[in-house]
Amino acid sequence: MLSDAIDAVDWSAVPAPPNPRYRPEVIVGSLKELATATTLDQAADAASRLAGGGIVHDHSGMVFPSASWAAPLLLDIVEQGHPHARAAAVGLLDDALCLHPPAGYNRVVTEHGMHVPICCAVARSVRSRRDILLAQGHPGKRVLAEARLHWRFDIEETLPVSEGVVAAFGVLEGVLPSPPVEGELHSGPSRFRVPAVETEYPPADDTGQACLLLRGVPTEKAVPDSALHPTACGEREH
Repeated sequence: MLSDAIDAVDWSAVPAPPNPRYRPEVIVGSLKELATATTLDQAADAASRLAGGGIVHDHSGMVFPSASWAAPLLLDIVEQGHPHARAAAVGLLDDALCLHPPAGYNRVVTEHGMHVPICCAVARSVRSRRDILLAQGHPGKRVLAEARLHWRFDIEETLPVSEGVVAAFGVLEGVLPSPPVEGELHSGPSRFRVPAVETEYPPADDTGQACLLLRGVPTEKAVPDSALHPTACGEREH
């Protein structure tokens, strides 16, 4: 049941920014109420609390680390909830992807990394549930389109090309912009700036297997099992 899934989360582990707009006390109850809502008023009431300081504060354009923990649960609601609840959950996911976190609280620890930008953590959850969002029509497609911008590249193998240039082979999630972009290389607990990341060979199928060129990064930094995120996502702060 959705209620059990909500209770199973260790909410005490969620970083709590010392911001008067953040209201962690409403998260669990509001998620449960949204999961069981069957009327428009019930769904709107629960969603308004989550949007009023639980996982985002929409009036100030702010997202909190709790959005990363809540995203899989909101996707469960999109899959299993009443149509009114589904629509509200999709809207909250859209906010979580687009709004900016408070300064100093823009990263979270996930099973996929230690310093993942909140938007990238939410985007990965969204991409993992593509089919259920497509079933929500235009709002779901809009959330998926936004998630594609928060790309991630998991490096499986590297090959030095020239001084300061590394060819990295691995799996690309989302879409890398056509012009070279600045990336952030995550290797264990460390992060390194990559001045230019560009596509050498784009994914040819749904596996996401691709080759990227990393320019301006020492060869020893780009190693298998490291990952790339957009630098811009890591710098998002309110």
